Amino acid sequence: NKEASDKMEELGKKLYLKKHYVGKRLNFKKSLYMPGDIEGHLGYDDKLYLLDFARLMPPEAPDKKTFKFEKRSVFYKFLRPEYLSLVWRKPLCADSFTAFDASAKKECEYNRNEVREATKYLHNIHIPNIYVELEEKILNTMEREDFSYELLENGFDNYNLEKFYHKKKAICYLLDFFSYSLHYQGLNFRHLGRLRQQSNNPFIRTLILSICVA
Repeated sequence: NKEASDKMEELGKKLYLKKHYVGKRLNFKKSLYMPGDIEGHLGYDDKLYLLDFARLMPPEAPDKKTFKFEKRSVFYKFLRPEYLSLVWRKPLCADSFTAFDASAKKECEYNRNEVREATKYLHNIHIPNIYVELEEKILNTMEREDFSYELLENGFDNYNLEKFYHKKKAICYLLDFFSYSLHYQGLNFRHLGRLRQQSNNPFIRTLILSICVA
């Protein structure tokens, strides 16, 4: 269906998805921007429907250190569309590291290397940069709300909760802001641990841990 193919190509380009081959048998191979298991249907109402978006985005490259425990991580650890469209801005193959990618061997490995580079940049450059921005905004909010330096320096452990109670709205604002910013900046909640590693501030470390626990 040409109309469906054209619309999927348009969507794929907007999401920075890379055109690649799918299909195991040579005479059935098709080039596709979407993952190989996505479904396109023409309904009885003559409208086009697209189903099964579970693997729409490319996966994060598997971590060699944890791969033996997470061999199927490429089926549930994905790069966010915000990261591809706002930060990386280079098309990646949605089927990288899976058998759905039926590209030639060299091209298949090239697709994987592109995802490895995007993942490396996410972990080593983007997340530290995002933490610096978040820390500045959090500290500015604390200063504006006149938070105690005791809370800033020691976190919650040694802080008198009665003094903290009247700041609960500000804390809730920080939690909401942090959570919203995370997705907007192209991060997933599984990256909270990596963000927390960037911080030496007891309050911010407690704040991130609170989000993790919640």
